[in-house]
Amino acid sequence: MYSDIDYLIIYLLLMGTCICLVSVLGLRMDLNLGDASEVRQFRRVSLFLVLQMTVESIWRVHMCTGMFMPIALAYLCNFLDLLFTGLMVYYWFCFLDMLLLDSEASLRKGPVRQWIVRIPVILMLALDVLSLWNHQVFYISDTGIYMRGGLYIVHFLCLMSYYFAVFAVMIRSVRQKNYDHTVFHASLMFTTLPFFGGILQGVLGKAPFTSTFFSFGMLLMFITLQSQQINTDALTQIDNRRCFFRKLQQQVRDASKEGQICLAIIDIDYFKSINDNFSHHEGDRALTTFADVLRKTAAEVPHQTVVARYGGDEFALMCEVDSMEEFRRIGDQLNRNLARERKNDEPYELHCSFGAAMLVEGMTAEQLLSAADKDLYAVKRANHTARRASL
Repeated sequence: MYSDIDYLIIYLLLMGTCICLVSVLGLRMDLNLGDASEVRQFRRVSLFLVLQMTVESIWRVHMCTGMFMPIALAYLCNFLDLLFTGLMVYYWFCFLDMLLLDSEASLRKGPVRQWIVRIPVILMLALDVLSLWNHQVFYISDTGIYMRGGLYIVHFLCLMSYYFAVFAVMIRSVRQKNYDHTVFHASLMFTTLPFFGGILQGVLGKAPFTSTFFSFGMLLMFITLQSQQINTDALTQIDNRRCFFRKLQQQVRDASKEGQICLAIIDIDYFKSINDNFSHHEGDRALTTFADVLRKTAAEVPHQTVVARYGGDEFALMCEVDSMEEFRRIGDQLNRNLARERKNDEPYELHCSFGAAMLVEGMTAEQLLSAADKDLYAVKRANHTARRASL
């Protein structure tokens, strides 16, 4: 059997490792890995997790060594532990909410929903503060032992409400259809790890399950976001060429029948004139608008789709469809959606050419790309000829 000192050494080594890990993750999280709101929430999770682990470590040293601690300091130490845990879980929920949901559904939408989700953490704070006097959530016994009061269950349920709220957010994100599968799976792990850690912490109370599981959940999420950065186009936030080609190769290898996979290379018509006449900044805005409309159009297709920025003003779309005619209708729908997206004050109209090819037996990914590229230039020549004829 381990002695209290042996247990304390293992405990402090584990907590020290987690504190260092979470501190580094918080410092390394920047705008390359998420927008300003997501980065801010992630760093707050990191801050309060580090503070919670520090306070919990101080209390554990007191408990295992019998080190004298004034009763007021003992109350303060445990109060801060509960406070930092509540704030950590609250900001964890905010981070996943903003990461998984679009702006119309997430906390960015407005102050009403923001105040609603603050209710559990405000209730926890009020109960914890009052417990310094009425001892209903926790108290320190005459022998200096931390004890749970009758209302600790309320504090615990407030914490768990954020876990269930995150599961609800994940269900809503799936219904958006255009969610990122990789980020979703990492978020699922970042949810289930603290969830079970919180249950173990609530039931057993001695080992630092919540802190440890949270730390490794943050590490997994950080690695996923970093990997996503490598595979994502910085401007449009869709897959880049390298990532798309890797997915295309995988799809070609896994194709079970001829004609299952269609590929399109999509070019924004007369994009150079936007840069020349309205500035490169406006050109960047046009690219992001086009990427958003392409993503939404792909989400409307009742088949598996992959979209990417192929390079410059060229984009790529891969889809599993039954016929080339059905696939080309996606290009027609894309141009209709672009026309609807145009704002009244925009001095130009976005339109695209849609070069398509279907996989045939024996074709490689490179050959499929070449076939789509050739069709693109044929479509562009036809479009330009038709435009000159109409002038």
